[in-house]
Amino acid sequence: MLEVYEIHSEEEKPLKLLVGGVHGREWRTVSHILKELAEEEGKPHGRLVVIPSICKSKKRLSTLNEKYYETACGRRLLRLIRSYEPDIYIEVHCYRHSAYERLTSSKRLERLKVPQMVDFGERVLLGYVSPHLLSKTRLKLALVLEVPCGKGEGSRLKALEILRLAKNCRSGVNLLEELGEKYPEQARRAIELFGQWYKVGLVGA
Repeated sequence: MLEVYEIHSEEEKPLKLLVGGVHGREWRTVSHILKELAEEEGKPHGRLVVIPSICKSKKRLSTLNEKYYETACGRRLLRLIRSYEPDIYIEVHCYRHSAYERLTSSKRLERLKVPQMVDFGERVLLGYVSPHLLSKTRLKLALVLEVPCGKGEGSRLKALEILRLAKNCRSGVNLLEELGEKYPEQARRAIELFGQWYKVGLVGA
């Protein structure tokens, strides 16, 4: 049974969809972070939908592989996105420490057709979703938050700090403004990378 938290405020918009456990055993790390956010006191601005774990699978197929969206996990994710049609969408993943250099490499765009991720502190990375997902949905602002796998207290707190900005923002533009105010250098770099991605025509490809 899929665990879904829906938190409403007086405003219906923006609708924010935050999901974790998209593939493999990542749910062991990220579901706890998302549950903590969903169970905190205080209403969001707009409507917040939190799904701590899309699926629990032993096999891990990258969301950058188009075949992921043909799996049971991928089809479920697409159904949820199409059902909610969120204004702001965030996937929360976890990564092995050995993958840090690969995720933040400047060659990632050339190799995988998605920009490198930006470290926002405590090795918590922010970046953009798979271009395959963008081609299959009508997502407006769609981000990926990567935290180190395991029970790191610093990375947990940093991830919650960023997710709270999404919870309380008034719009996608406002979220980017809030990120820019709190993390000026990192946000500037992330937006710059998006511009490069868009310029070479890979967004939604």
